[in-house]
Amino acid sequence: MSENRIDVYRFIFDRILLVPSEPDKAPVDLSAFVNSLDMYESLNQMFVQGSMKLTLPKGYLSSVGIKIRAQDALDFQIRSINTILNNTFQKNETNISCIFYINQITSTEIDNQIYDKINLNFISIEAVKDKSVRIQKSYKNQKRSDIIREIYESSLQSTAELSGNAESDDKDFFCVIPNWSPSKTINWLKMGCKENDIKNFYFFQRINSDGELETVFENFKNLCNQKPTLGNEDDPASGYVCSLDVQTGDDELDSDYESRMKSVIGTPVVMEMDFLDKSTKGVWSSTCFFYDITTKKYTTKKYNYKDSAPSPLLNSRDEKFITDNIFTDFNESFNNTESSIFLLPKAYLRFDEQETELGVDRLEEWYQDHISQKETSIFNAISIETVGDTNRRVGETVMFSNLVGNNYDDENSQVAFQSDGGREYGGKYLIFAIQRHFEFPYDKKQGSCTNKMILVKDGLTRSSNVRT
Repeated sequence: MSENRIDVYRFIFDRILLVPSEPDKAPVDLSAFVNSLDMYESLNQMFVQGSMKLTLPKGYLSSVGIKIRAQDALDFQIRSINTILNNTFQKNETNISCIFYINQITSTEIDNQIYDKINLNFISIEAVKDKSVRIQKSYKNQKRSDIIREIYESSLQSTAELSGNAESDDKDFFCVIPNWSPSKTINWLKMGCKENDIKNFYFFQRINSDGELETVFENFKNLCNQKPTLGNEDDPASGYVCSLDVQTGDDELDSDYESRMKSVIGTPVVMEMDFLDKSTKGVWSSTCFFYDITTKKYTTKKYNYKDSAPSPLLNSRDEKFITDNIFTDFNESFNNTESSIFLLPKAYLRFDEQETELGVDRLEEWYQDHISQKETSIFNAISIETVGDTNRRVGETVMFSNLVGNNYDDENSQVAFQSDGGREYGGKYLIFAIQRHFEFPYDKKQGSCTNKMILVKDGLTRSSNVRT
């Protein structure tokens, strides 16, 4: 491997300060003792979290008068050397500059009486606060989205500012929060948010363009409709590319930083698609029984994807796919509302006599639509690994392209590949999850940084023509 290729993976730990929870102890820089560091972001994960592996000389911590404890702070300052920003390769000016808190020391090993190996997990300060706060409060005649913002800003927010433009349509929502944590409350409220026909909302934390933590509240459609942060929307090959030339380590490409930054390491993995599993989860059809624990009455609601699929998230290609494929040979299975049954107890919340007709069905009628929409939004998922770049983040879009084999030559046992167009998985994708992996070998000579990402696109079919 050439030196140029190695440089693309480089990063610098400017500092990883351990700040003891004991006020009289001075911070200690642990950056020289890090073997590996991982940070995790996901649309399904409300808080950024991570893990770190340390190898320290035996007795080092006691010599500086500290012990690593849960609730100690970790002050990170990490610099990625290179980036692609505004579709241009450049030296990276963005640092990861965040403070996390140790929540778990998973193991401590003694290695040949010379070193101590410590593995620990850390979380953001908002995640720490979530463990110690409970909400007992009633809300009346408010939007779910407004309640979510109020709860975050009053009960959780510390350093991570709240962004996003999500707005729910309901202006007269009412509820009682029965001693729940802020995260449980927000997740419950988020499931019921509806904006036009969009019922798939996400509330998550990520590292923003300034290298600091931010919390985002947004719906799936708005996330998907963003302009790509890597590549041009009309050219899938302008983003991350999986190609034979890149994987073979061509010398010319190795000297091209931008090509290396855009190339996919190894082979992308198309994640599992299980129609029967989706069926049991209520994606295609379901029956929901709402049990009113006060009046002891049941309300029943049946759901069928073919009739109720949300139009803003479906294009003509998907509609044809549903009609011609899903609900033909497997019509009995996928169209059977008894394939998935939900039972949701719900208190009949009534504030005055004039609200006697507002029962449980009004409060929970969104549940089946939400489940179906959420599952179909992640139906097309691809897992890729790339060169580390701190300007790639969850909730943003990138372009992706792969070569497609056609015209298999049986005589020569070879496949002819299309280099332009015809990319089966090509298109704009939403970064659904990302794992930032920093690793140092034992000799500490050259560290490497990679991103493992899960990319999703709206739609059940795969084609370079499918819109996101």
